[in-house]
Amino acid sequence: MIAGSKTYSINEIKHFKVNTVHGRYDYDLWTRNRNSFKLIEGGAFSFDYGHRTIFFAEGIDVAEARIILEKLRAKKIIKDQQSF
Repeated sequence: MIAGSKTYSINEIKHFKVNTVHGRYDYDLWTRNRNSFKLIEGGAFSFDYGHRTIFFAEGIDVAEARIILEKLRAKKIIKDQQSF
């Protein structure tokens, strides 16, 4: 296990998806400095888990992430109703 890694129950994952923009931005920074956004977390994938959105796989590009998602669906690891 990688230091700082977490384990999630696959049955509790909702809205597993490939992100075309990796991460989310701190828009409050935009109000202070109109020239830049601050990327505060990111990854090729995200999913909802309880009341949080989990982002992961920063080193994977979108095309590769789509292939991985297709394989996870084909093996029934991620169900169609869990992803979009």
